[in-house]
Amino acid sequence: MILKKQLLFLVFALLSEITLAQITLKGKIFDIETNEPLPFVNVVFNEKGNGFTSGLDGDFKITTSDSIRWLKVSYLGYVPLTIDVNANSYKQPFKIGLTKTSYQIKEVVVKPGINPAHRIIIAAYNNRDKNNPEKLASYRYTSYNKMYYTLDNVVAKKLRESVADSAIKDNKLAFKIDSLKKQHGFLLIETVTQKEHQSPNNNFEKVIASRVSGFKDPVISFIATQIQSFSFYNEKITIADKIYLNPISGGSTKKYLFILEDTLFTAENDTLFVISYRPHKDRNFEGLVGQLTINSNGYGIQSVIAEPSINVGMLSVKIQQRYERISDSAWFPVELNTDLILTPPDFVDRKSKTKISVQMLGIGKSYLKDIEINPALSSKNFSHIETVFDPHAGERNNAYWQLFRKDSLTALELRTYRIIDSIGRKHKLDRMIRIMESLSSGRYPLGYLNLNIRQVLNYNKFEGMRLGIGLETSQKVSKFFTVGGYTAYGFDDEAQKYGGFTELTFSQKHEVRLKYSYTDDVQETGSYSFISDNNFLFGGDNGRMAAIAKMDGIEEQRVDFSFRFLKAFKLYLSAADQKYKFLSGFSYKDVATSDTLTGFNQTLFTTALRIAPGERFMQTSRSILPLNAGSMTFWVKYIKGLNTYNEGFNFDKVEIRLDKTYKWRILGKTTFSVDAGQVFGKVPITLMYFGRANHFGYVTPDAAHSFAAMRMNEFISDRFVNIFFKHDFGKLLWVTGSKRFQPEFAIVNNISFGDISPNMLHVVPKGFKAKVPTKGYYEAGVYANKLLSNGYIASGFGVFYRYDSYRYSDFKDNIAYRITLMIVL
Repeated sequence: MILKKQLLFLVFALLSEITLAQITLKGKIFDIETNEPLPFVNVVFNEKGNGFTSGLDGDFKITTSDSIRWLKVSYLGYVPLTIDVNANSYKQPFKIGLTKTSYQIKEVVVKPGINPAHRIIIAAYNNRDKNNPEKLASYRYTSYNKMYYTLDNVVAKKLRESVADSAIKDNKLAFKIDSLKKQHGFLLIETVTQKEHQSPNNNFEKVIASRVSGFKDPVISFIATQIQSFSFYNEKITIADKIYLNPISGGSTKKYLFILEDTLFTAENDTLFVISYRPHKDRNFEGLVGQLTINSNGYGIQSVIAEPSINVGMLSVKIQQRYERISDSAWFPVELNTDLILTPPDFVDRKSKTKISVQMLGIGKSYLKDIEINPALSSKNFSHIETVFDPHAGERNNAYWQLFRKDSLTALELRTYRIIDSIGRKHKLDRMIRIMESLSSGRYPLGYLNLNIRQVLNYNKFEGMRLGIGLETSQKVSKFFTVGGYTAYGFDDEAQKYGGFTELTFSQKHEVRLKYSYTDDVQETGSYSFISDNNFLFGGDNGRMAAIAKMDGIEEQRVDFSFRFLKAFKLYLSAADQKYKFLSGFSYKDVATSDTLTGFNQTLFTTALRIAPGERFMQTSRSILPLNAGSMTFWVKYIKGLNTYNEGFNFDKVEIRLDKTYKWRILGKTTFSVDAGQVFGKVPITLMYFGRANHFGYVTPDAAHSFAAMRMNEFISDRFVNIFFKHDFGKLLWVTGSKRFQPEFAIVNNISFGDISPNMLHVVPKGFKAKVPTKGYYEAGVYANKLLSNGYIASGFGVFYRYDSYRYSDFKDNIAYRITLMIVL
């Protein structure tokens, strides 16, 4: 027993000696001008070359048995600094301020020989699957996320320096901006989330705590984790919804210039390779510029800094990520940082005539903890919904938040919550969120009712200007049933249209809905559609509606039932009783009596299946919103027509649509679409297929799944195949660096084949001559997009030429132009 006590005493004595011999130096590294912390700064101490990188908040801690004599600090874009360390340096946290260089990319002369950085980059690429957290069988973690928006410090300083204090006070707008920066930020977002991942593509994230200054609704908080890719190992990196080529990818050494900036040695005897990268000056592609720190232990990424090599919009983004080796088995991100700079166009204060430049700065930080590698997860926990909100997420108290915050909120952040919350209550900012959410589905909230925006104002060649109103009950009435109706009037056809519906929602998550509707309206003659055509307020197939010149009247009673299953599948079932009236001069001959009739009654049963792998959603308390559209959508639809009242037709219809998008590593994006359909049985022209034209004079708004140079109602068939091919080169062909002029080119080739069975029942108006595209319709085009940008929206145009056997003799009649509009924020 005495011996054991003696040994125990000896152990404690040795531990005490070791502890006493340890020297600890703490500090923080920051931008000397903005006072913002600098993450992942390279620090070397003493002659042995031992080193490390600072944390996400610029903090560092050195624990060593040797005396620390000096620190050598280096960071991409900043002036290197060497600092002497003395006894006073240990008394309080060491503060190191770095000064930005007027950072310009210098021309580098590539000398003959082997670039030492290439060996490390290739090794990191060869080990990417082993180190990529998204390649793990599963993982689970909890994250605390904070995003803070304010006026950029440098801009605020320049604003104060450019105008005297008295002048600022005279200029109320500038005074408000200057005061705002000093008192509080514009927006502060905090979230705590729990995320689970199961290979290959199952993800589920639950927001368990959320707080947004000025808002009670937690929906806006999800943006804090959606700006950058979770890991830096995939071939393509996503930053603010844009795709960039990863510097750690196949063949990247031919695209990027890599420079081995520094070599550090860790306490674990591993080597840290600090490598800067940027695209070669003679390469045009969506590239990144920044710095990698690669650890020789498995050649995993320990930290990364990345931003687009060229920023041409109003929004510029820089991301930082830091990785740690978890349980000595896998490199995993533990800190993620996002810097956003929004630079809107300058504006002039009307009263003072002063030009005001405002630059918004957003700083987002994520801290991951409770990381579990390869936990046992059930596939039943995952669905098409990737993000959900805990019902109590917005009600967490301060004690709960302190369990997750890395540091307490600063006085400025506390004032931001207090002041912006009061502004939010006064101006009802939560209502803005509900409005934006409703607008995404084409509705505007009016308390207990929603206004259907699509019904307010429309135009087509048949009806002319169409003015109407559509109203339906909102979720304030009920989340489980909706009642609505509309009425509209066409000023050219001088006819009133109206309709109404009742819809029951049995499951929001699985989209189980039953709907009854009645309409007395018009629809395009010889058309086909898929339910997704009109799901959005803008875009899709809606762009061709203005060109439609031939329509039929239709009075319809309809029952629809739909539900989602197996994540990617959605089934639609419907039964309809229809009464058609020909309004464009078409008619058909009754087989029994040989009479020419101008309408018919029809019963239809429809089954449609939509398959969209990779489509993911976010579920809020009110609705399900899309997060990821996936790269492919496939539709198949079967229609059974019955002559129930001896006034219609017995027939079958099959229609399909395939949309596929492929994003290449460098070459841009290819979109391939196929539409096809066939009628089995004799039907009038109303139930056949006109060519999918979109021709409104020589210049027409762009529209998907349509032909630019084909004339409206030029071709008719009862079976057809339409093929649409488009390749967008992005910035591959031309990079200007201008924010106003950002040309991006795309090539297009569209083809259509069709045929028609003999002895069909249609009778056409006098002078109407439709062709049957048995020889094929062909057109090719070139888009020049983003030719003119205001920082929000960029415009461009396309030129098409038809080269089919049915083309016109006059060359100019085979030319068509399209206008394009794109959001470029």
